[in-house]
Amino acid sequence: MADIVLTTFNAKYVHTAFGLRYLLANLGPIKDRAVLLEADIHQWPIDHAEAILAHKPRIVGFGVYIWNVPQTYETIKIIKTISPDTVVVLGGPEISYAYERHPLYALADYVIPGEADLAFRELAQRILAGNPPHEKVFPTEPPDLTEIELPYSLYSDSDVQHRVIYVETTRGCPFKCQFCLSAIDHRVRYFPLDPVLQEIKRLIERGATKLKFVDRTFNVRLEHAVQVMEFLLANYRPGVSLHFEIVPDRLQPELIELSRKFPPGALRFELGIQTFNPEVASRINRPQVNKKIIDTIRTLRETTSVHLHTDLIFWTARRNTRIVCHWIRSACSTQPARNTGWYLKTSPWSSNSHPRRTLSNAI
Repeated sequence: MADIVLTTFNAKYVHTAFGLRYLLANLGPIKDRAVLLEADIHQWPIDHAEAILAHKPRIVGFGVYIWNVPQTYETIKIIKTISPDTVVVLGGPEISYAYERHPLYALADYVIPGEADLAFRELAQRILAGNPPHEKVFPTEPPDLTEIELPYSLYSDSDVQHRVIYVETTRGCPFKCQFCLSAIDHRVRYFPLDPVLQEIKRLIERGATKLKFVDRTFNVRLEHAVQVMEFLLANYRPGVSLHFEIVPDRLQPELIELSRKFPPGALRFELGIQTFNPEVASRINRPQVNKKIIDTIRTLRETTSVHLHTDLIFWTARRNTRIVCHWIRSACSTQPARNTGWYLKTSPWSSNSHPRRTLSNAI
């Protein structure tokens, strides 16, 4: 039995619900009244609804993402049919913007747009105390990152051994790319670094082998990135894979030099090229230097053992096949280990210009 169930459908079993672990870690005095229940999108909604209702919860908090809207929709419908008094709270990036147009909005009792690390606890306490808010949307501001409890101890031994472990040292992104939700708030906020690094060290000591940094632009500030990479190098263990999102035309020589010190298989850089067309780059607020991108990727390929994964977004080509082929040739000329093309369109319930629906991710 649990008064609160925190749940989501992950895209794959190996993925872990990072955001829900933050909510659980920050529940304070009601933490022992909550459980985390993960599923993946290959599971039947009716089975997941049954697993949720087996706890007889008063509150169910769903993490909503672009990959799990249909499953979440069906699960909530089942829960509300069987247990209409169960309070459904929605959060996550897919429900944080243009939420009133979202198909899940009508099914929910409450929506928390934005970062809910601390707001969910406040809402849950009010509901459990019999003093629920009257408004459906529970507003929140980005929390002070010095006040957040870190969630890393909530990764189980099984998680550590078999799944991708997500970590972060920053939130936000300095860029304003029109295709990305991170552009809505283009500030970068930094966690106190030493506590995060110590948590990462403990994860490595516990046997974690797949650590993925979800910092939107890891190399945005050189001093910070160097400190993180030097710590990881000093505490590296064979078999550990470290994944970072990098802006290639801004990758500093100091970080390239540090990358050379890691053994093969240790580093994976996801390099956001997005477009090679200067006109398109300007139109989507993505200023970049194409020659620097190509030179940087070639330098990484020729002088380091970093596994390179480049990204292109075909939506920005306005579906022009000739342009797309040119971009693919340009990206492949750098010979990355993997080149992914994303074909995006605007979500049907969104009125803004952020194309967030993945239709294809294979070239």
